[in-house]
Order: sequence, then C-alpha cells, then structure tokens
Amino acid sequence: LVIITSQGLGAFALATYCATRGVAAADASDRLSAAEGIDLGNLLLTFVMTWMYLAFVQFLIIWGEDLPHETVWLLPRMHLPWVVLTLLVLVTQFALPFFLLLFRSLKGSPRRLGGLALLLLIGHWLYAASLVLPSVRVTPGRVLWLGLVSTLGLGSLWLLFFLRALRAPGGTAQRSTGPARPPKAQQEPSHA
Repeated sequence: LVIITSQGLGAFALATYCATRGVAAADASDRLSAAEGIDLGNLLLTFVMTWMYLAFVQFLIIWGEDLPHETVWLLPRMHLPWVVLTLLVLVTQFALPFFLLLFRSLKGSPRRLGGLALLLLIGHWLYAASLVLPSVRVTPGRVLWLGLVSTLGLGSLWLLFFLRALRAPGGTAQRSTGPARPPKAQQEPSHA
C-alpha cells in the first residue's frame, strides 16, 4: 500500500508540475489560476501526509514484529551509508514539502508550486532508489552514476513522448476549461 501511495504521489507531483508550467495550455488565458494552484497544493499535501503515514506504519509494524525475515529488509537502511539516503527521502518527500505546503502563498504561486512538485519528483526517485539499492549490497557512489544515467536516458525518452502527446492538436491530453456537457438539444428532459 505504501508503494502504491508513493506512485500516486509521484504521478500527482508530475501532473502538478505540468499544470503549473502550462504545458498543455494553448494560450496565456488557459494557464493555472491561483485558486486552482491552491487546490492542487492541498491535494499534494494530502498525498504527502498519506505517504508518510503509511511509511511510518509500515516501519512500526516491521520494527514491532521483530521477525528476522522482515528486519533483514529494514536494518541496512538504518546504517551508514544508506541512512543518509533514508534521511534525504524523509526531507524531500515529507518534511520540506509538508512544511511548505502549509503556506497558502506558496500554493497560490504556480512557479513555487511547480518547484515544490519537482522537489517531490526528486524525492520520489530517491525513495525508489532506497527501496532497491541497499538490498544489492553495493556502495552508493558506484551505483549513483548508473542510476542517474539510466533515469536521464529513459526519462528523457519518456518525457519526449509525453510532451509530444500533450501538445498534439486536438489530442485527448489537452487541458479542458470545464466539465464536458452534452449540447442542450441532446439532453434528456427533466421530469418533475
């Protein structure tokens, strides 16, 4: 459940980043308003708090059970050098975003909210690394360059196709200005 929530947090951070940058906006009048930014910020705060709650509950259950097959996953993440990565995840995916998302002025500014969404994406990448790398038994410096290169390579390729789909004329990824409603002639009559 914590992994699904983390994936949702990463996806919503990407969506928020794209919305704040006006990626799919056809003109300046279709950009994100302050009220929409506040709404996106509140939803982002909800995802951040939900992820932290579930991550803490998972830690508490594993720690409380003290079962060898469970603690073998947890123990490497509590010692150097991996504890640094764990602390970075806590700062970038919970502490700093939680604190900053409490301020209405940050959520109302698309530029600041986009920067925070980008920080959450970096935190999500670090979280994914913290799930996998300590189990591989390698030093962080050796694998860091490979992780960065593969993320940049595959991420750039994915981002190219993603942005191309967003900017396609008449594509389904274009930002709508309101809820879709059928024309009045096709609506069914209301019976009172």
